[in-house]
Amino acid sequence: GGTEATVRDLSLLATQNGHEVTILTFAHCSNHITDEIIKKNINLLSFPASNFFSLKNFIFFKRHLKKQNYDIIHAHTEEVHFYLSFLSLILSLHVPIIMTEHYFRYKNIRFNPFRRFMYQRYQKVICVSNDMKDYFHQYLTKIQQKCVVIHNGIDIKKYSIHYSQNDILHQPIQVICNARLVKQKDLQTCIKALIYTRSNIHLTIAGDGKLRRKLNKLIRQLNLQDKITLLGWRQDIKNLLQTADIYVQTSRWEGFSIAILEAMASGLPLVVSNAAGLVEAVGEAALIFPIGDATKLGACLDKLASDATLRFNLSQRALTRVKKYSLNEMWEKHAKIYHATINNNRHNCWPAVLDYIGC
Repeated sequence: GGTEATVRDLSLLATQNGHEVTILTFAHCSNHITDEIIKKNINLLSFPASNFFSLKNFIFFKRHLKKQNYDIIHAHTEEVHFYLSFLSLILSLHVPIIMTEHYFRYKNIRFNPFRRFMYQRYQKVICVSNDMKDYFHQYLTKIQQKCVVIHNGIDIKKYSIHYSQNDILHQPIQVICNARLVKQKDLQTCIKALIYTRSNIHLTIAGDGKLRRKLNKLIRQLNLQDKITLLGWRQDIKNLLQTADIYVQTSRWEGFSIAILEAMASGLPLVVSNAAGLVEAVGEAALIFPIGDATKLGACLDKLASDATLRFNLSQRALTRVKKYSLNEMWEKHAKIYHATINNNRHNCWPAVLDYIGC
């Protein structure tokens, strides 16, 4: 997922800039992300037990900290946020800890004492969107000074631009969505939109998840088997984007979508829901429809299909906007946070990253 890819990229850039990085994970698996981390000779360690609060994990972590002279610990994903905040209290950690809030669904943090405690344990809370930071400022006044926004970034050079003013759409028009098959992504709306379009469209969804059977059932019920393909999980997203005409994202909520940045870097015209994280990412580089409104989404797709000038203009805006979200810029902002946090704690700058790398 996007969070794991961000941790990988941060670790690689930190290593390239002369720092020592260790990734400590609860996962016991191998995938394309862990393979790349190991290939680059970055330390990748797993907790001995999958149960977060196992005594084995507690002993392992305590012994590990004694052996290693870490200057900073950076936590990613919600489970690790809670775990590290708990350990920081029990172990009386002297190492400064910071966290990144990637995955945000506007939980009712005002009345959740555990969540309020968690945020207060960290020296810095990195938010991946301004909307997220504003929400914290509204409901958690005690951590206002800790919050800082660092948008996610991607390696823009990896993606080839294939859109030009004279491009002719495929027939049928190829619409693609790269998303996990979960409630958050609201792919039911993406699927239903096809019954409200006049254009000849084929929708490809790359991704997997627990809603796959339910989505397949919906496709059959709407008799859209010839118009929709569920590819499952894929590693060749870059190549798939090159074969598409339009990118669509229907999320109910988002932090700061890596998938959207990849589509923008490929120069695709976009249609996205008005989830705050998506709107912040795309700016004026997309058509925007109300969350859950399949009729409006269908109308947006028809509008793009019939207007070559609009497609080209959105493509150019996307290419211009995505330059703000490069990996180097993301790393430089993180490096400043690492330096400032370590200096405040009178340490040298050797960042270590703690994260959960999921299968």
